[in-house]
Amino acid sequence: MAGCVAWTLGAVAVVLAAGCPSSPPKPKRIVLITADTLRFDSLDETHMPATARFARRGQIFASFYAASSATQPTHASLFTGRHPWQHGVDRNGAVLASEQATIAEQLRAAGFFTAAVVSSFPVDRRFGFDQGFELYSDEFDRGYVAEWAGEPVETDAFYALSKSVTDRALRILDDAPNTDQFLWLHYFDPHDPYGDSDGADGDDTVRISDLLASASRRSPGVVDQIAAAREAYDRDVETLDRSLARLFRHLDADAFETTVVFTSDHGESFGEEGTIGHGNRLTMEQIHVPLFIVSPGLQPGLREDTAGSVDVAATIRAVAGLDEVDDGRDLTSGSPATGATATGMRRAFDAAARQTLVDGRRIPKGGALFYVVEDGVLFTGDERRVFVADRRDEAVDGERATSLRARFSSLATELAATSSRTLEDERTRAALRALGYVD
Repeated sequence: MAGCVAWTLGAVAVVLAAGCPSSPPKPKRIVLITADTLRFDSLDETHMPATARFARRGQIFASFYAASSATQPTHASLFTGRHPWQHGVDRNGAVLASEQATIAEQLRAAGFFTAAVVSSFPVDRRFGFDQGFELYSDEFDRGYVAEWAGEPVETDAFYALSKSVTDRALRILDDAPNTDQFLWLHYFDPHDPYGDSDGADGDDTVRISDLLASASRRSPGVVDQIAAAREAYDRDVETLDRSLARLFRHLDADAFETTVVFTSDHGESFGEEGTIGHGNRLTMEQIHVPLFIVSPGLQPGLREDTAGSVDVAATIRAVAGLDEVDDGRDLTSGSPATGATATGMRRAFDAAARQTLVDGRRIPKGGALFYVVEDGVLFTGDERRVFVADRRDEAVDGERATSLRARFSSLATELAATSSRTLEDERTRAALRALGYVD
């Protein structure tokens, strides 16, 4: 066809080339990466150089807060755009109900190929996180502990390390259809046992249970133990970074319009505010987590507006071109937080605080049970008091305090109306006990 000779002279070339068929648009690929137990301060040039370099290609959020300090509630919020008291997964061990619409279901209905590779028991398909995925790889090959609190725990299939996750992810990407895609990758390396990412096991690793036991006994060496645990944690994070570098190189080489959303379900405490681990208290080290978004057309830079886990689903829907919904906000829009956007949850609706302090004391029941992001500020409180989280001695007064107290006091009622259930089989309970999630 003569009109398709685009190298003809000058303006004539423009007119003639206009009759040529345009190249088809690249298919979209959306990749959600959740790094279990990754602290905000771990995403830096020292511990995660490859990931930090990749993150600078997009928008990095300085004030992003996880929906909880535990794995399953936050992941349920990431996938539904709803708060834990709304989707019903307020604790580890709860199952995400099938009536809770997930972004995987929505994208699959829109024609996306959907696949997931997960790396630990808490996101096993039995807990409902496979909803909407055509492929769900939940293969675990490493043990956790042989015994916990005097009870045996199945040890041969509890979690997998990052090399296995990336290997499986690359195979899926190579075999996936050349169409719009949504991929979720879950990495477990930063979680305890610390120091295992290079294949170490047994005496070469550090476990939360050991740290808590030393703290409970008021061992004089507990501070050194915590320091050693943090060093081992950092080594695991560095190993994770190397696996992520392989993934990023593969994504760059493919002919897709690729968006990467990277975050964590919660952080980890190493003695700050007298706490160790995660899941039973709300501290900044446990809820302030990384988020970055790399996407075509998204202006790189640092975002200082406050956001949370419930905003991720809305963001992915927007990138995919799906209709907007009421839950969450599209973070690619670049607009600052406005209005009341709750992104927190109650620490544990029915469980007594049981985390051991470094000096051996027990945390008293009560205290700051809730947190909420509103108008770009993080608040904590209970039904009586509301504080600015970064300055615990600063109370919030007036209409804002009244509104927040009303919201906090209504969460348990809203949760009671959801249809979540808890798996009660002994293998599940033993596995969760190994993580310290159930009594």
